[in-house]
Amino acid sequence: MQIQTDFIFRRFRSDRLGSGAAAQDKAAPGGKAAKTAAAVKTAKAAKAVKAAAAMTCLVVVSSLGFLSGCGPTLPDVTGPKITIGIAYDRPYLSNRRAEKFSGLDVTVATYVAHQLGYSADQITWVEAQNSNRSQLFDSQDVDMIVGVHQLLNDSDDDISFSGPYMTVRQRILVRKMDKNKYTNVTSLRATDICAIKGELSASVERMLIGQKTQLHWQGRYSQCISALFSGSVSAVIGDETALGGYATAMNNHQMVLTGPILAKNQYGIALPKGDDRLRALVDQSLHSLVGSSSFRTAASAFSKATRIKIRTANIPRESSDPSKRSASKTSKKSTSTDDERSSENQ
Repeated sequence: MQIQTDFIFRRFRSDRLGSGAAAQDKAAPGGKAAKTAAAVKTAKAAKAVKAAAAMTCLVVVSSLGFLSGCGPTLPDVTGPKITIGIAYDRPYLSNRRAEKFSGLDVTVATYVAHQLGYSADQITWVEAQNSNRSQLFDSQDVDMIVGVHQLLNDSDDDISFSGPYMTVRQRILVRKMDKNKYTNVTSLRATDICAIKGELSASVERMLIGQKTQLHWQGRYSQCISALFSGSVSAVIGDETALGGYATAMNNHQMVLTGPILAKNQYGIALPKGDDRLRALVDQSLHSLVGSSSFRTAASAFSKATRIKIRTANIPRESSDPSKRSASKTSKKSTSTDDERSSENQ
């Protein structure tokens, strides 16, 4: 699947990409400029049809004196769609309930989509996890994935990464009665714990395996929480933002975060590899996101509910330059590794 860039660049070409890119598109036979003109024409036609239908309905209602039957007569006219992958099971972060989506990462995704020219009604949501992000892009099931780690076990997979927009910390979640028993990685020696595929820090994983802790891997946080609640495992190790949401949502079941910070990860947006222009647009959107009122409101609501502070990340301005972006990624990988090494001493 590929984002309909003719629709995106209709909005961004003049003020963000510069006249040079626009001239190249215009000069190319059947280029984006031609497609953009078609998209604009289609959008205008759709609006005209919808307005005409609404006016017809209004006239009929006025003349007949009743309101029934007006809604269904309006044609379902929609524009291009964007498909965004998010987690479905993270309270206050990205959660689906009764086909409605809510949480901080949903706000991030909706904001970026809007900056690219898409309304909330034009978003198609797909469930995504860190562990299956490459497969989703390979099968063209998504255009982007929001709320993913920049690095997986100290190695990059075949995607582009925009951002990061948030720094998250990894911690331990236990039942309240065990909060003084399991206070760090060492205290989990020879126990059974649950972790999410693709999300556990490599250094923490090595420590756990080295001390003969039995790791049970799951694809979703909800599966690990069920195992903890049932007593199948003694603890869950994962991102503080996800675990803290469950600790709040399942307050009656008495789960608490415990211990020190084990590692730090960066949350960003995964994109198809090689689409540098789209990555530049998403980077620019994330720059404006972190200072926007919608993000501040969503972050404040998350922190108020979970008592976990949202730590926004610094998005380098030069990240739209692929060569500089590469250097930046190398630097981030070094920083991440240093954070993980320091956690081993805790």
